[in-house]
Amino acid sequence: MHSRWLMLDRALAVITTVAAVVIAAAMWAGGGEKGHPNTGGRIEYREGWRAALGVALPESSKGAPVTILEFVDLQCPSCARFAEVLREVKAKFGAVLDIKLVNYPLEQHEHAFDAALSLVCADQAGVGLAYADTVFAMRKSLGSVPWSVFAKRGGIADTSRFSACMRRPETRDAVDSARAVGQRLLVPGTPSVFVNGWQLRGPLSAEFVSAVVSALLTGKDPVKAAALRDH
Repeated sequence: MHSRWLMLDRALAVITTVAAVVIAAAMWAGGGEKGHPNTGGRIEYREGWRAALGVALPESSKGAPVTILEFVDLQCPSCARFAEVLREVKAKFGAVLDIKLVNYPLEQHEHAFDAALSLVCADQAGVGLAYADTVFAMRKSLGSVPWSVFAKRGGIADTSRFSACMRRPETRDAVDSARAVGQRLLVPGTPSVFVNGWQLRGPLSAEFVSAVVSALLTGKDPVKAAALRDH
């Protein structure tokens, strides 16, 4: 009986995720929330984005003036590439940036949900962001090596505690809550990136992200900054 309910729950999660993607695609095709006409919708402010801060990792805020919030799937190749962009942007701006990840495992990735569980536990061990980079670097090993190996490579000494954390219902609830927030925001896929609430669309280069960050730091219009970067 329990297995039947679990299968039903997973099926409903698939349906909800697909519906969110379809709705978001329709909004994008029709203009959705209006972006600046000069950017083709490359950047737009999303009301309600702060709800994602409550489920983001790491949980504690550094109080930085600019927050980059990424909905991430640790099995996603594009997320792995964007991690390199984030490192470049972080190196440029340093402590004025607060980078946060929101688990958004996609159903088509077999190991994404377990990877999301592991990210929650790595964050509890204080190495969430570094651990995400470790998983991206070892992405081809997903499913073939134990999670304890990822934990050790990610700087987690107590792998027994880490493994126990991954099995806790509360950890699964944390991932489900994060994914639900993304669905309410109509996050179409990963990586989906918000900078102080401005959702970035299209190719996410370091130059594009940096232009938006610079505009926010200097009190300029990030929409115009994005338009200039695109031209």
